[in-house]
Amino acid sequence: MSWAEEDWTVGLSGRVLQKVKELQVFKERLSRENKQKQLQLDNIHTSLEKQTAKVNTDQSLPQPDIPIPAVKAVSLKSCNTS
Repeated sequence: MSWAEEDWTVGLSGRVLQKVKELQVFKERLSRENKQKQLQLDNIHTSLEKQTAKVNTDQSLPQPDIPIPAVKAVSLKSCNTS
């Protein structure tokens, strides 16, 4: 594809050619960053799927019958120390 890229730049001034080169380098950098971020996103998605499967598996296991102790409500007025 480089021959196609070079065809349209024929006859451009040096300053314009330099700007085209800068933009091409910038595009390549953004493309690499995009690939890296997509890989990170894919890894996060895979991790989420694994955690969701683990939670679903844990929830499907029988839960032990452990009594939950009652908590006595305390009035905030009685806690005021000022």
